[in-house]
Amino acid sequence: MRIYNLGIEKTGTTSIAGIFGNYNSVHEYSFSETIHKIYDWKNNIINRNDFVDYINNREERRKLPVVDSSSFNHYYADILLEKFSDAKFILTIRNIESWFASDINMIYNYYAGFQNSWRKKYFNIRTDSKYNIFPKLSKKSEIKNHLTQILLNTDMIKDFLRYYYDSNLKIVNLIPSNKLLIINTNNISSSMKEISSFCEIPESELLIKNSNRNIKIDNEDYFSCFDSSDVKNKFDKLLTTFENKH
Repeated sequence: MRIYNLGIEKTGTTSIAGIFGNYNSVHEYSFSETIHKIYDWKNNIINRNDFVDYINNREERRKLPVVDSSSFNHYYADILLEKFSDAKFILTIRNIESWFASDINMIYNYYAGFQNSWRKKYFNIRTDSKYNIFPKLSKKSEIKNHLTQILLNTDMIKDFLRYYYDSNLKIVNLIPSNKLLIINTNNISSSMKEISSFCEIPESELLIKNSNRNIKIDNEDYFSCFDSSDVKNKFDKLLTTFENKH
C-alpha cells in the first residue's frame, strides 16, 4: 500500500496522517529539507532531473510503502504518479474562506518561526517571493497591523486565491479519477467508510479519534471572521472573480 495526501496546508493533512496511524503514516516527512529542494527547483537553482533524483532518494530513505500526508506533496504529484503506478492519492479540500482565515492565522501565530529561512521559503514558494512580510516584530498588535496592511495594499490575497485554485485544479486534472479520492476537510471524520473502501483496508483499522488532530485551541484567532472589514471586502471581491473563472 502506498497512499499520498496531496492537500495543501491547513486542509487536514495532520488528521489524515493520524487516521492511518496503524500503517506507519508520516506527516511532513523531512519537512525543512524537502522545502529547500522544492524552492531550489522552482527557482531554477537545480534542474528537474536533480529534483526527481532527490524525490527518488527521499522515497527510498523512507523505505516503507507508508501513507504520506504532507502539505507539499502536491508540488511534485506528477513525479509520484509516474514513479509509483500502483499508488493511490487523497486530496483534502477545505472551504476557501475557512482555509484562507486558517492560513492567515497560521502566519500570525507562528510569525517568529517564519523568519527562519526554510519556513520563509515555505511561504515564498507559493508567492514567487514577492512579499517581504517578516520583519522582526514582537508585539502582537504590531504583527496584526503589519500583516493587515500587506493584505490590503498588495496582491497577496489574490496570490493566495490563485495558489488555492491552481493547486487543487492541478491535482484534479492530473490524477486519474480511479486513483483519486477527494475529501472535504470538514467531512474527514464522517468519511471512514469511503476511505477504507478506496484504500482497501478494514474500516476498523482507521483511527477516527485522530481525525481532528490539528485543532489548536491554544492559538489566538487573530483573523476571526475576517475581523478587518476592509480585508473582508477585498477578499470577497477577489473571490467572486476567481469563482467566475473556475
